[in-house]
Parts: sequence; C-alpha cells; structure tokens
Amino acid sequence: MSPAVATTLRRHRRLLLVAIAVLLVVAITVVAVSVMGGDKPGPPTVTVDRGTVALAVSASGSIAPAGRQSLGFADGGTVTQVLVNVGDRVQPGQVLARIDDTVARQTLAQRQATLNQQIATLNKLLGGNTVEAAQASLDKAQDIERATRRQVDATNSANRSATARARTQLGFDKSAQDRAEAQLDADRSACRASPRATTATATPTQAAVTPTTAGTGAGVTAPTTVPTVPTAAPTVPTEPTVVPTEPTTVPTQPTVPTQPTTVPTKPTTVPTKPTTVPTEPTQDLVPARMPEPLTAVAPAEPAAPAGEPAQHSRSSGGTFGGTAPARVVTTVVLRAASSPLDGGLDDDVALADERTGAACSRLLSDRSAVQQAEGTVVSSQTALDAAEQKEQTDRAAGDVSVQNAQQAVVTAQNQLATAGNDRPQDIAAQRAQVQDARAAVVIAQRDVDETVITAPAAATVTAINGTAGEVVPAPSAVTALAPGGTAPLPATSGGTGATSGGSSTPGAGAFVTLDATDSFQVVVPFEEADAARVLPGQPVRVSVDALPDDTMTGRVVSVAPSGVDLSGIISYYATVVVDGGTDRLRDGQTAEADVRVESVDNVLRVPAAAVRRSGGQPTVTITGPDGKPVSMPFLAGLVGDDYVEVRSGLNDGARVELPQATVTANPDQGGPPPGN
Repeated sequence: MSPAVATTLRRHRRLLLVAIAVLLVVAITVVAVSVMGGDKPGPPTVTVDRGTVALAVSASGSIAPAGRQSLGFADGGTVTQVLVNVGDRVQPGQVLARIDDTVARQTLAQRQATLNQQIATLNKLLGGNTVEAAQASLDKAQDIERATRRQVDATNSANRSATARARTQLGFDKSAQDRAEAQLDADRSACRASPRATTATATPTQAAVTPTTAGTGAGVTAPTTVPTVPTAAPTVPTEPTVVPTEPTTVPTQPTVPTQPTTVPTKPTTVPTKPTTVPTEPTQDLVPARMPEPLTAVAPAEPAAPAGEPAQHSRSSGGTFGGTAPARVVTTVVLRAASSPLDGGLDDDVALADERTGAACSRLLSDRSAVQQAEGTVVSSQTALDAAEQKEQTDRAAGDVSVQNAQQAVVTAQNQLATAGNDRPQDIAAQRAQVQDARAAVVIAQRDVDETVITAPAAATVTAINGTAGEVVPAPSAVTALAPGGTAPLPATSGGTGATSGGSSTPGAGAFVTLDATDSFQVVVPFEEADAARVLPGQPVRVSVDALPDDTMTGRVVSVAPSGVDLSGIISYYATVVVDGGTDRLRDGQTAEADVRVESVDNVLRVPAAAVRRSGGQPTVTITGPDGKPVSMPFLAGLVGDDYVEVRSGLNDGARVELPQATVTANPDQGGPPPGN
C-alpha cells in the first residue's frame, strides 16, 4: 500500500476512533445509570469555550539523514585498498578507498611532457629571429633578380648581334648571287651574238677533261679531278649506266637546317678507269652534293694524216672541249647540281655547243657560279632564320627567368611581411597551445586524484559496495534527492512500475555511501489536495512507529514542484526537518507527519463531535428553558480537526449536548434495554 493511501486510511481511522470513543463513553454512562437507578440521566454536554482551532494534513513517510553523499571512482578500475568499514565515523579528508592508478599516472606524465614542449616552442617564438631571416632571404632574392636581368640582357644583346651579322651576310651573298646571275646573263647574250662554230671531226678517244679551279663570288674553291677518256672508242651501252658517286665526292646541295651549316669543299679524286657514259643525259641522276664549277679542256688533237688538212676544233674559241665524252661529263655534273625543274641547262649547253667565243666558253662556269651563289644564299638565309629563332627563344627564356626571379622576390617580401605581421599572432596562438596543454595536465592530475576516495565531510559510512581486488565500474546511477535538501527520496514503487525517486535504491552504483547522522528528515508524499495547502515553515508533529511514546516536532523545509505517480495517485513530496531525536532515529524508519496547514488562536470554539449539519448549516443541540433539547444553528469559521470555530450564534460557556448513542439490551443476557 502506498504512503498516500495509508495516510488517508490512517486519518479516517483516527476520526472513526474518536467518534467510537465518544459513543462508548455515552453508552457506558447510560448503561451505568440505568443499572444503578431507575432515573433517566440527561445527555452528556460540552462547553463552548475559547481556544485554538487547528487544521492539519497527515502523510506517512520515512526517516532519512539530513545529508547523504554517494561516492565512487570516476573511471572505475581495480580496487587496491578499502580503508573503512560500514558504521565507521569518518572525518573530512580521510582516505576511504583506492584503485590502481598506473594508467592515470602515465597519462599525467604524457600531458606534462606535451606542456613542456609547448612552453619550449613559445620560448623559441619569443626569442626567435624570424624577421631577420626573412629580410636576409629578400636581399638574396633581389640580388639573384638583378643578376638574372644582367645575364638575360647580355644574352639578348649577343643574339641581336648574331642576327644582325647573319642578315648582313645574307645581303652580301644575295649581292654575289645577283652578280653571278648578271654575269651569266651577259655571257649568254654575248654567246648568242657569237658566230656559229664550224663542225670539226674530233676523235672521242682523244677527248679529256682536265681539272681547273673556278673561283666563285664567295671565294670558295672546289678542285675536282675529271677522269681521262680512254683512247679506245667507247662502246655506248643499250642501258644507261649511272656514274658512280664514290670515290667521286661532289659538294652537297644546301638544305635548310635549324643551325648554320658549312658547305664541304674536300676535293675528291675521280678514278681513271674507263667509264661508259650514256649517249643521252638522264634526269634520274640526283647527286648528293652540289658540284663546284668545272672548266672543260679539249684533249690534244692527234696529228692529221698525211695529205689531209687539219680539222678545226670547237674549243678553239674557249676552254669547253668539243669532244662528246667531255661534253657529257660536264653536262652530267651540272645537271646533278641543278634543280629538276631547271630547264635552262640544256639550252646553255646547246648554245655553248653551237657558238664560239669566250662568252660561250664561260656559260657553264657562270651557271656553276650561280648555283654556288644560290647555295650560299640558302645557307645564309638558314643561318639568319636560326639566329632569329634563337634570339626569340632566348628572349622568351630570359623573360621566364626574370619572372621567376621576380616571383622569388615577391615570395621573400611576403614572407618578410608575414614574419612581421604574424609574429604577434603566432605568439598568441602558441600561448593558447600552452594553456590548452596546461589544462590537459590539470585534467590528468584530477584523474589521478580520483583514483582515491576521500570523505568530503564528517559523516557515517552506511554502505560499501566492493572489496580489494575487485574491478568496479564508474557509477552508473544517481541518487534522487528530496526537495530542499540532500536527503534521498525513499525507494517506493510507483503505479507505473517506475520508482518515485528515479532509483530503486538510494545511492545505487556508488562505492561508498556517507550519511550525515547529526540531523534527520522526514520525506513524505502528500496527495495533491493536501499538498496545495502545505507550505515551507509550517509546524509539523512527527510520530515514529518504532517510538510510540515519543512525539517530536519539526517544520516543513520544502515541497516538490512536480508530482509523482504513487499507485495511481498524484502526490508531492515534502521534506520535514525533525527537531532532536538523533540518538533514537534511524535511516528508513516509518513516521507520520501532521502538518498544521491552518489555525486560529483565542477564538470561540465548539468540539467538532457536537456539530452536525442541518439544512446545509452547522447545528448544535442545546437544552431549552423547558429542559428539552433545541437545535441551534450557528455561523462556523475554521473547521479544525478537533474543534470548529464559532463566529456567531453561540455564547461562551454555553452547554452543548453531544450526540447520544443507542444501546439495545438483550433480555436473555440481562443487558440494558434497547435505545435510540
């Protein structure tokens, strides 16, 4: 049964007992008078007087110490020592129990090392030369930038000079080409104006080409040795035979390289073995090298037979021999050095073959000079292009180098600015790191301290939940406290299956429980109708079932602001401090608290047992003048537990009849007659 229900039943039971007691007194009096005499006695009466009228609400609860502390190890661990026993009186600061602190002390050492490291870093920042180092880096970067600019300027200047020289050389070579072409045109015109040559019979076996040296406008000498045509008449093959390129080496026709090239001029000796030359020149002969200018020399003519006149030679007017082999060799060499699209060679050969004169003899050498001049121009143009490309490439690379050097300067400037601007912030940040590390040390030290349980105040040990060698966890439950103090709520099952205080056992989960036994409290639940009238400071009368002869006093300390469900009845806990009785009271004893919620003093009052309600008004019975009972209504004030306040309608000292009990006697048993 819940305390609220028990309190209600107890209250009604007490009122019922009072009424029964009054009726018994009346009945006994009536029976005694009837037995002792035959006269009918008058009804019992009470007197209207002045006094105190009080109203109290009652509830049952349990005695609890005024203060309770549940102590445990914050992180749990293996118990190494338990230094107290249940019932011991402990003093503030006394060691109660210990657990293994190895891990906690190692953690503390790590946190202390981290703190020392952070302090060292802070001292380094405070005494560092970051700004000076950044300034030195900036100075060095600026020196590198200036040196890079000087190097780039020198390279660009050298490249411009090389380009200018290549451009001058190209102009000079073009002028030489123009002069060679003008000379060729002049000789071609002069040759066309020369008389036609007289055809002479020449023996092919006597034709020979002797090497000559022809100077070019560029001053390049290309000595070439031409094979001597054998004296025997050559046999013209049906299939053309390619003139061997080795051991004969002819200068290559210039190409357009990325770098300037030099036209080789190494003389090569043509072998003297007989060579069969095709009667018709072929376009398939593309030599690997450009030939040097050649001068054809007519071979010595044999003596004319007796009686025959000497034949006129075609070479009498020039150095170009008129024999067929010499003409073919010269033509092949020039054709090999000419462009496949150059069709003027055949015309010049035919013109020189048809005409006589010095101009005609120079046509082929002029053409060779023009070809060499063209090759020189191509080489010079290639050299100019390469110089210009190198100039552009080096200029771009130099710009990149200068920009990189500038970027290094900017980076150094930023580092200097950062070192100057961020240094206070870096120091402040490091100070924060030091503070954080110091806080970690404090926490680690607290963890070490929490491996020991000490008494926070003078108290009595009421529970120990473990012994040495056991592994105990961290406390997982909390103690629900009564309102207005540190006393725990009683462990009472609620209607919903939950405990009223939130814990089935006060202090559950704690390793050691301490109670302050120098003062006790009563924690009682009041029904919501009664709790609305209970206020802090109201006087309380405390009755303990274990001490029936002691009635103690107390006062209300506090009333819970929220209710709990106790067996389906919403109740509110109230805490009552008991005056005295510390030597007799024990934690958990059952007690009843009567809280005087309302009272008036020195008022006219009538016993509550003499009051009844009639017509909706409180009424009492008084004896009339004729001795008969008369109902007298009155204006009631406070209705107390034992008395009712009389506002008007009754006078002080008036006699009021109490209700009479009707007793029925059994004649067979000799009892009193029945009555009403």
